[in-house]
Amino acid sequence: MALVNLAMDRSRWLDGVGGKLWVSDLGPVDAEQTLLCLHGMRDHGESFRALEREFPSARVVLPDLRGHGQSDWTASYTLTEFAADLAAVLDQLEVSSIDLIGHSLGGHIATRYAAAFADRVRRLVVIDGFGPPRSQHANSPIHLAEGARREIEQRRLVPPSPRVMRDVAEASMRLANNNPKLSQQEANRLAEYGVRSVRGGVVWRWDGHAQTIWSSFSHRDTELLLQAIKCPTLVVTGDDGLSYWLRMHPELEGQQALYEAELKRRCDLIPNGQLWIVEGAGHMVHYDAPEQLYCGINEFLAKSH
Repeated sequence: MALVNLAMDRSRWLDGVGGKLWVSDLGPVDAEQTLLCLHGMRDHGESFRALEREFPSARVVLPDLRGHGQSDWTASYTLTEFAADLAAVLDQLEVSSIDLIGHSLGGHIATRYAAAFADRVRRLVVIDGFGPPRSQHANSPIHLAEGARREIEQRRLVPPSPRVMRDVAEASMRLANNNPKLSQQEANRLAEYGVRSVRGGVVWRWDGHAQTIWSSFSHRDTELLLQAIKCPTLVVTGDDGLSYWLRMHPELEGQQALYEAELKRRCDLIPNGQLWIVEGAGHMVHYDAPEQLYCGINEFLAKSH
């Protein structure tokens, strides 16, 4: 039987700014390269566990964001607080320089942190982390006021109770159905980590209140901050990325040209940014095309060393 090197897995709870954070800390602690990856909304750090295999000589750090996975739920979810959690984790790990990867929500956090702490981020990978394209009405005062009203009214509503599933097998089935390119083995693994037991079955381990983050920051300010990122940056998305946003923004139907133009415009705001569109993948690039994604990240990091 192969022996497990426990020294290579130092996963534990660390102190965030609003509670405890579960952080998978993998690989050699004295590695020259530290690779930290931030997952997206309703996901968890285990979603990127393959980074440990793909970068065996690196220290790989995979936090569960506040309100996700095994980390504590908190009273507040703002982009500043998520970024402050990241800063707190790095201080406790005594890591001064990282290669930073962020997917979706994690991409928003990563770009904010990289702009604010340029001296601590060597290279940055943003995986579909810009959000949906801004419509032609984005700068309309009336449109903005209508959006603000919707957000205020939604905040007053009692959030729906999480859907109770019979067991991990049902959770795995749902995950696989929503992500048809995800292998069943991976769906089983992610579901087992990603649920908690309740009366009558299991529910996903994430706090619905976390979605309040989307009204906690200015898109204009975010785009200004992109211009402050100094490190080499790889912006990644799938060629079917628009399909994901259509679920929440049906008004974007048929707006592929707008989607591509907005993606390029935002990428061009980053002084040392480059865009890579992965064929055959949607928003969940690490589910749909993991081998392509990790190979591309490896090449980028090697070239921008």
